[in-house]
Formats: sequence, C-alpha cells, structure tokens
Amino acid sequence: LRSLSAAHFECNSHLMDALSPASMIDKGGAIDIKGALKKSLDISLPNDFNDMVLHLYGLDAAMLTTVRNSAFAHYLGKAGDNYQSYSAHPRDLAIKALAGDSQGKAIAVSGWKPSKELLKKYIAGSLVVMANKSGFSSEYDKQHGEGTFAKLTKKSKGQLIDGMLEFDFDWSQYAPDDYLKCLV
Repeated sequence: LRSLSAAHFECNSHLMDALSPASMIDKGGAIDIKGALKKSLDISLPNDFNDMVLHLYGLDAAMLTTVRNSAFAHYLGKAGDNYQSYSAHPRDLAIKALAGDSQGKAIAVSGWKPSKELLKKYIAGSLVVMANKSGFSSEYDKQHGEGTFAKLTKKSKGQLIDGMLEFDFDWSQYAPDDYLKCLV
C-alpha cells in the first residue's frame, strides 16, 4: 500500500504544499507557529504531524498557499526562541541563508540602525571605533569644529551615546564588525 500510495502522490504538488508548512511547524516550534496561524488566519491544526499534513491537504490551493507563506515567514522570523536543537535552529538558518545570498551583506548593513538600547550594549571604546570607522567622527568634527568629537568621547558613555544619536548622520552604509561577523 505504501508503494502504491507513494507512486500515486509523488508528483502531487498539493500534498507537497501541505507537507511543507507542516514540516516548518514541526521543526520550528509547533506552539509558536500554530498560535500565529490561529491568530492571523483562524486555522487550528492537529498536534499529530500526519494529521496536520492531511488537514492542510484538505485546504483549497489558495488557503494552503497562504498558510505556507505565513508559516514560512513565522518560521524564519520568529520561531524557535526556545528551540532545543541547535543543528536546525530557524534563526541560524535565516542568518546563514542571508550570509550566502549575493545581497546578504548589503541587506545586513542597510538594516543596522543605531539606537540607545543597542548602543548601550557596547563599551565606550567600541562606540569610538564605530564612530571612526563609519566616518561619524569626521562628520561630527566638520559640523561642530575640529576636536569636538574627541571632547565628546571624554564625557560619560550615556552622553557619548546621546551625542551620537542626536547628530544627524547617515548610518545606512555602515554596520559594526561584530554584527557583520554573524554573517558566517
């Protein structure tokens, strides 16, 4: 029966499309993704993997595509915060896929945006390195006078962060080395 079934379904794209989100749900933390699907699409799925595939297989093509796309977006972007298997973590897959993409580094750089919360995680010396590598320090000196950035670095870390964030600087062409090293 298995051979007959496999032969019958091996080219069935609808069953493949049902298997795809079920696999993401199963690998990415069923509670997370199933909860998101319930909230966004009002779809309740069984806990048993095979039953889930068959339930998804029973959906029409348009709804199945919507479920697959939603499951995929959730899997890559949000699933697995409490994930136990580090060999198949959704976050790691997303970052490694970006690292291998021809536009990955450019996307990562354009997505890095300094904020108070983010900059507080760095030591003051690292903030100065960022300012120098990005061109921030020279732009700051151009607008405020030679040596003013050096004076800003002598203030408290909180004042340095405030000074960096208050100054109108285009960070879109820069991201710190430690951030970019995550693209490996």
